[in-house]
Amino acid sequence: MEPFLRDGAPILVEETGGQIEAPGRYVLYLNTAGGIVKRCQKLGESTLRVSSDNRSFSSPQVLTQQDGSTYEDRGGRSVRLCVQGRIIYPGDTARAVKKQIVHDVAHAVGSRQDKAGSTE
Repeated sequence: MEPFLRDGAPILVEETGGQIEAPGRYVLYLNTAGGIVKRCQKLGESTLRVSSDNRSFSSPQVLTQQDGSTYEDRGGRSVRLCVQGRIIYPGDTARAVKKQIVHDVAHAVGSRQDKAGSTE
């Protein structure tokens, strides 16, 4: 994913339950390749655009979900895609990282307050 990420650079990944929730960079298992970073965007309920920031790799792929983790590219070839999660650090911008951290802290504080107020 150069120039965004150098090979071996540390990252933080938010698990997304195997889903592409919002446009961003995700850690994927694509066919037999393990743990690769790609930019992903949903184009509809069952269609994804998967691309690399590194221009020396292939052009963007548009994949249509067939069943579970099986997708089909525009050439009709079957592609197996599993999503590990979305990269939250480093973020696209400092603002994106800050927004994610504020969201996560608010969620954690809210969860604690819900548990403290429960009457189990």
